[in-house]
Amino acid sequence: MRISELAELLARIFMYLLVAVIILAVILTVLVALNPDLIPYIAENIEGTDVATNDFLAMSVACITGGVIGVVTLYYVRSLFSNIHKSGTPFTDESVETLVLIAILVVVGTIALPVITAVSSYAFGVWPNHAMDFNPFMLFVAFLLYFLSLIFKYGTALQRESDEML
Repeated sequence: MRISELAELLARIFMYLLVAVIILAVILTVLVALNPDLIPYIAENIEGTDVATNDFLAMSVACITGGVIGVVTLYYVRSLFSNIHKSGTPFTDESVETLVLIAILVVVGTIALPVITAVSSYAFGVWPNHAMDFNPFMLFVAFLLYFLSLIFKYGTALQRESDEML
């Protein structure tokens, strides 16, 4: 098994696990929205937890949104490794485009999650003390992914030039 196959398989597994977690989170959120008395049963194993229904719903909206962005990102990561496996090289236009898209998704997730957390907290009338903070490190990761796409783009041009010479 090649590394690209293994990476594709791992991305697919994590994507499916994240989808399962999102489905569970949606089910719990709907149950709590329909019956707020379930909160003590859900949070009973967390010491010092006094979660109000609105807090739970606001956190759920933010977590589900983050999960969806994560699933989409993992889908494109899987697609990247699938393309590498099929073509036998990472130096293709598809790989470059996919890397740029992944970098954009990382930026969107980094900026959107704190905003969505604040908006959902405001919508449910709670103070966002549980807000997902803005993470500047993820912007650095997005920059590195974009920089890697530029390297792949250059490699694609060199590959094309090499193929034309032969």
